[in-house]
Amino acid sequence: MLWDPSKDKSVEPALDEVGQMMVLAADYLETHKWGQGNYALANGAVCLMGALIKIERGEVHSCETVNEDQEASCPIAKIAYKRVERYINRDIHTFFKPVYDWNDDYKRKKSEVIAALREAAKLK
Repeated sequence: MLWDPSKDKSVEPALDEVGQMMVLAADYLETHKWGQGNYALANGAVCLMGALIKIERGEVHSCETVNEDQEASCPIAKIAYKRVERYINRDIHTFFKPVYDWNDDYKRKKSEVIAALREAAKLK
């Protein structure tokens, strides 16, 4: 039998429901604006958690315009948020950094947020 190089490709593990939602949130951020400081901004941008809420609920609102706990109505997004938190804090030896601080860091790039969602989606 001849060697088939396509058989040497690594196999990605199947994602659970939370991981699948995280990938969808990353996809959403790739085609929409990313923002900082609020779930949803007036220009249509969303932060990391805003993207997760958008995928789970189908809508996301600014914290300033809606008087409800959007996270409370999104249990899968809350689990995803914790996975991202574990992922971004895996190599930090000095202090714990919450996701919202990490997302809102003025040096943060949209590509880093998308990459973190995709990588954290693989965690269990």
